[in-house]
Amino acid sequence: TQSRSSAASDVYKRQSKGARLKNSSSMQLTLDTSAVTGATLTYDRRTAGYDAGEFLLVEYSTDGSNWVVMEQTLETTYTTVSFSLPSSTNLQVRFVTNADKNTERAEVDNVQITGM
Repeated sequence: TQSRSSAASDVYKRQSKGARLKNSSSMQLTLDTSAVTGATLTYDRRTAGYDAGEFLLVEYSTDGSNWVVMEQTLETTYTTVSFSLPSSTNLQVRFVTNADKNTERAEVDNVQITGM
């Protein structure tokens, strides 16, 4: 489980992030969580207008090549979810949508990484 270094983690907790991902797009964060114990990723999310086979995918990687899926969702109501993260000097978290129209979207809000 992980987050950023202590000072960076405190700042990241106070400044939550968010995005509206339309069509086929993504948002990615790169963090150093090596000095953090028990890092947790928390965010609110919902999707709208997806067709069969389309979804919001949330993954992490510690090497930029091998990705671990935390969730794949079509949830249409805002829901808060949390996942434990591993400790890494190069932790990458990404939110990806595979939609094919601008009216199909995922909304991700209040993205926070916390830990001690």
